[in-house]
Amino acid sequence: MGLILLLGVCTAAGLLKAFELKRRIDQLKALLLTVEQWEREMEFSNADIPRLMGISGEGKDCPVLMHLRYEPTDRSLEACYFRAKQETYKEMCFQSDDWIVADRFFSQFGKSGTVGQKDFCRGIRAQLQAQIEQAEAFRLRHGKLYAAGGFLCGMLVFLLLI
Repeated sequence: MGLILLLGVCTAAGLLKAFELKRRIDQLKALLLTVEQWEREMEFSNADIPRLMGISGEGKDCPVLMHLRYEPTDRSLEACYFRAKQETYKEMCFQSDDWIVADRFFSQFGKSGTVGQKDFCRGIRAQLQAQIEQAEAFRLRHGKLYAAGGFLCGMLVFLLLI
């Protein structure tokens, strides 16, 4: 019975790692959607930062954005973001390159004029799109490998302990 449990645990570990690859893509897409939405809001309705924070994370796929949505608006966007990042870091599936782009966006957003803001958002969108493409390629190459690897590892242990 213990051997079957061990096999199940190893399989679940592999599936969990494969699922994290999918979650990373979903979280990057949620951040990209937020960048696009904030850019449109700034351009067409001249929305202020507290209003933008209130509409972030509507997709519910990105914990840092959901947390940011409920941050008090008496602090700067950058301070709110870094607090939200600290609170949700373990829930996020971002890699270091993803955090660099997110940190740059939330540190610099709203600190330039409309034209500068559009150029800044365009650059961030391009970086996020590249990160998404890289994450999808990585998932295609390694997702099934993690799932199958967990199962095979469990089978190896199972066979060794019989």
